[in-house]
Amino acid sequence: MKKIIVFAGSFNPPTIAHLTLGKEIAKRIEDVEMVVYSPVNDGYRKKGLISGIYRLEMTKLLTKNEDKLTVSDIEVKNSIYMSTYDSLKAIQKEYPKRDIYLMMGSDKLGQLRKWRNVKQLLTDFRILLISRDNAGKMELLDEHPTFHEFKNRFEIMESMKEIDISSTMIRQNIKEGKNIEDLTKLNVSEYIKEKKLYL
Repeated sequence: MKKIIVFAGSFNPPTIAHLTLGKEIAKRIEDVEMVVYSPVNDGYRKKGLISGIYRLEMTKLLTKNEDKLTVSDIEVKNSIYMSTYDSLKAIQKEYPKRDIYLMMGSDKLGQLRKWRNVKQLLTDFRILLISRDNAGKMELLDEHPTFHEFKNRFEIMESMKEIDISSTMIRQNIKEGKNIEDLTKLNVSEYIKEKKLYL
């Protein structure tokens, strides 16, 4: 069965690191039909989060003309906060008869085990786990009872060398009047300048 990999995030703004990871997933994971970037909506409580309209457009620019990369507006167009499970269910309706995977870093495993609906999520969907050398959380797949029970719902991709670029770095550079063109795609940096974002 073809795989849809959901890459959820704030993308505030999207970076070269976000793009590189999506392309790497599309290239290295077998049977991937599409990597779907899904920006969170404005109900997500995160300091400095700008309007989803801007973040959605920037993420579309980031993935423009990239093979097997696309963007979903499911969360952004929703006026109320959507749980990860609800977002995945909505994306599943757009891609029937595919395996839907949520992509996450292995450093997030500790948080996943605390989710209220983790068993339902692992029953209905799969997890693409990006192994990070410094995460120290991979042992949870064997040690945590829920993860051990659903171990076949996880697929692990060994991480490439981590790119030291973050959305925070871009926002900080903008505030300091520094160049950001090496940190994201040119069309994204031009959009940020045009809309006067993060000033």
